[in-house]
Amino acid sequence: MVNWIAGWKPGVGPVMKVMKYDSDDPMTVANTAYDRFYFNSETSHLSYAWDHFQVNNLNDSTYPIGNYALSGGGLSTTKWGLSTYMRGTSSSIRRDLVYFHTRDPGLNMMPLVETRVGGADGRVEIMHNYPTWTDNSWVTSISNNAIACYVYPTTSTGFDFQRLDPAFGHEGWCVKANNGASGYSADIVGDQAFLTSMIWDLPADNTAIPKPTGTPIAGQLALAIEPSRVVMARPGFSVDGSSGRQRILDSDRSPVKCVMMGETPLISPGTSYFHPKTVDFDLETTMVCDTICSMNGWDYSIPVVDLDPSYRTTHDIARYRVEAGGIRFWVEGKYPVKVRFMLYATGIAGRTTGGSQTMRKLDNGHIQIKRPGSSDTAPGYNDILLDTRFPALTVIDEGWIPLSSFSSANIVSWRYGKVAARVNFNPSGLFIFPKVAGHFQTAIRQGQHELRVHLGGGQEVARFSMATVVRSDHIVIHLSPGNYSGPGASLPDPLGVRYYILGAATI
Repeated sequence: MVNWIAGWKPGVGPVMKVMKYDSDDPMTVANTAYDRFYFNSETSHLSYAWDHFQVNNLNDSTYPIGNYALSGGGLSTTKWGLSTYMRGTSSSIRRDLVYFHTRDPGLNMMPLVETRVGGADGRVEIMHNYPTWTDNSWVTSISNNAIACYVYPTTSTGFDFQRLDPAFGHEGWCVKANNGASGYSADIVGDQAFLTSMIWDLPADNTAIPKPTGTPIAGQLALAIEPSRVVMARPGFSVDGSSGRQRILDSDRSPVKCVMMGETPLISPGTSYFHPKTVDFDLETTMVCDTICSMNGWDYSIPVVDLDPSYRTTHDIARYRVEAGGIRFWVEGKYPVKVRFMLYATGIAGRTTGGSQTMRKLDNGHIQIKRPGSSDTAPGYNDILLDTRFPALTVIDEGWIPLSSFSSANIVSWRYGKVAARVNFNPSGLFIFPKVAGHFQTAIRQGQHELRVHLGGGQEVARFSMATVVRSDHIVIHLSPGNYSGPGASLPDPLGVRYYILGAATI
């Protein structure tokens, strides 16, 4: 049984901790012993979801040619916008789904954003490898359908992915959804049942993780668990005078909690695999399932890269769907796929009402702290602020690696990239999930890779690609500066990468 404590730690002040092992002393176990905590208010960086967004029915009937403010307000103030337009003379309908992060109050940074494409049956795409052309072929690999880019309100400035309708009144950085991996375009092609996005409260560039610091003052109230409020302030801030990132926990801010974690066996093409739930309640279909895939027995990588030297003619796709009783995975194409996953208690679900408790003991003996006013009998996952069953996701390590620190001596395979950098970590007792963002001067990309098959023979990884091999105790991040970047395009070389090693104590 785990051990929950909220108290005063000499030399630190108020703390809240959930120990994985009941025999551990929460006041003496080192804060860097990440595998021994399910929650630790002292840790340097708990991991938070800033927000979620989902748009449904991306088709000509719902969104004909025009511009739309999806999150309210006008086009010049909306956080999420959509532009449907005809591309050139090809009669091809394209859509720009745009997140204007600079219009998101309090964010004040370029965040990591992950977007995924979903089907009418609720399946969410987590891996897609496919050939794009038949003559001068590109083999595309995608695990994240979003890129950050610097845009202009014109069609003639910059690369195609930097296009934005002037009706939105925006020039500068934003995030665009993209269901391809081309280096010079970023748009949604074809009808889509839905696109769902998670915005991490983590910077995608080389800026520091926002972490307000204050000066502790005697008598400051740092923790309040009351019928009308639940607040835990950072050291040096008070419950009454704090807000936003000055707080570790409140009704609108709580660390990402892991409900389930695991790994599937190899799933053969044309089949599915069901991983039953390991909790005593039904899962919600809108919970976020984070994934890393391995194809054909090769390394786990972000995205999956095809290491087969033969010419590709198939689409290799992996999808998942969260169901009440567990998570179901599907695979199609040529190769079997294995999936490592973490299911988070975060997503787009609404909040419940009608309750009076903010802290309660569950039938199984665990403790739950929840949002004031939420249901006492069936709170939703977005109502739960802390639950001693669910480990919080923590930033174990993070940093910026400039291109000058990459070397060809570190590459796992040239098919991943031209140069590489290795990051080691201690995986003991942890379930590890890395996040890596490549900074390409005018764009920031995650989980997008293209391999070019030249006419007449020869292959090379495109300049705008990035791939990260994930192994048990290290990751190897690959870039390809100086390589080909497409016909008529001369995209800039990468500047470097921002990486995060996220981890949660195993359940």
